[in-house]
Amino acid sequence: MKIDKTLFVVPLFCLIFLWQMVIDNKTPLASDSIAHAPIRQWVETTQESSDDFPHWFPNLFSGMPSYGGYIYTPGHPLKPILDIILFNTGVKLWFYLSLGGLGLFFLLRFQNISRYPSLFGGIAYSLTPYAFGLISAGHNNKIMAGAFIPWVVFAAFYLFKNRSIKSILFLSIISALQLWTNHPQIVYYTWMAIGLWWLLDLIIDLIKKLPNIKNSVVTLGMLVVSVVLALVMVSDPYYEVYTFQAESNRGSSSVLDQTNDTKKGTKWNYATQWSFHPNETVSFILPYYFGLQNFSVKDRSNPEKFMKQASYWGYMPFTQSTHYLGLLVIIFSFYSLFFCYKYKEIGRAELILWIMGATVLITGFGSHFSVIYKPLFYVAPFFSKFRVPSMIYMLLSLIMPMLAAIGIEKIIKGKDKSIILSDFAKVIGLFIFLGLFLLFFGEGILSFSSSGDARFAQYVDIVKKIRVNLFNKGLMLALFLCGGALISIWFYYKEKISKHVLSLIFIAILSIDLWIINNE
Repeated sequence: MKIDKTLFVVPLFCLIFLWQMVIDNKTPLASDSIAHAPIRQWVETTQESSDDFPHWFPNLFSGMPSYGGYIYTPGHPLKPILDIILFNTGVKLWFYLSLGGLGLFFLLRFQNISRYPSLFGGIAYSLTPYAFGLISAGHNNKIMAGAFIPWVVFAAFYLFKNRSIKSILFLSIISALQLWTNHPQIVYYTWMAIGLWWLLDLIIDLIKKLPNIKNSVVTLGMLVVSVVLALVMVSDPYYEVYTFQAESNRGSSSVLDQTNDTKKGTKWNYATQWSFHPNETVSFILPYYFGLQNFSVKDRSNPEKFMKQASYWGYMPFTQSTHYLGLLVIIFSFYSLFFCYKYKEIGRAELILWIMGATVLITGFGSHFSVIYKPLFYVAPFFSKFRVPSMIYMLLSLIMPMLAAIGIEKIIKGKDKSIILSDFAKVIGLFIFLGLFLLFFGEGILSFSSSGDARFAQYVDIVKKIRVNLFNKGLMLALFLCGGALISIWFYYKEKISKHVLSLIFIAILSIDLWIINNE
């Protein structure tokens, strides 16, 4: 059997990006990882002294269950093997980021997207800056759970097209593997996406009066069976977690809280921290617009370096990451949308992806624009147990690269290259215009300040200078990326390069973009 060499590209790119972590075992001093060190030491000590481990951990929140509180949950059946193979943090992260990228590659190929656009999507997913921000924060479980999102969606799509026992088992096993990563919020969002896809697919059938309603009902039943089987497989430890949450601040009223807001979930203000403000959507195009993040800087001797920790001036309390996906991902997605608008035709999958993308975006606005988040918070089962509304944007790192791959597919399969160049120039021209406008007038119309700046009144001028420099750096990067993409299309129009070379150039430009952002 011939092996597709393209499969090695995603793991290779991940290795290049994580080289120091994989080879030299270097890891960032992430606050959450440091906080977990005493817990790890407790686990090792108890394992040495006994064949069993205590079910009560006394040193956190005045004591809490070790198993039901996710302090120590060794229920993953593959954990002993994975601990041997993934022998350091760098190797583990390389494995899961590669796994996620390959999952989206196969998902796109299953959707009949050609090889290089699929590779573009896979690389965009595996190297998404949000994941690299999670590394800095020490939120490795989110990365592990996120790696399975494309695979669970792929398994669901396989079930949609091949309704069989084999499909049910495939989906249930992949879902169980994701659940064993111990991040139920990411799993919940994954199944929200699958459920929304099924619902939108049914609505389209009803509008078009297609005789597929019975099949949709059967598919829903099979999805439910898959979920039930997965939950049975992971009932240890999830039953213990479910039992404990009823006594935690995510399921029980505090003695200090008489509002009953926390009776069935987290309190609204607590749950909606890190809501994504609509104004920050510009960061999907210009990641440095609001300073990118609160950079972790320890050097107090140099105020200009030390105050880089205040770079972020957006609407969240603080952030160690970004939801930036790559500028080309956005450009190609909107090129595909422009194509649909111009020629009055859109594929079912693309329509569903755009509706899902808009739904996810608005949901992540949380308390700033709660038209979707609030009904889900009060009505959807278990939704109120979660916090950080913007975390749902992990789904955008799946949805937008899929749309971008569709956009690239339309470019390389288009027959009239002059029309392709003209259409692409119109789309990318909007991004270039925005970049140039902000480059010339941005410093005059933006404040580069936030309400929290009063904490360091003596350094306000230094902080503003840092933010302005980052802002201009982002604009120059965006203009460079746009120029590179437009010149590549022009060479393609002049028949100086083939469609395969064009696709590889797009991948190279994307990689440069993500390399710069991820290295921050």
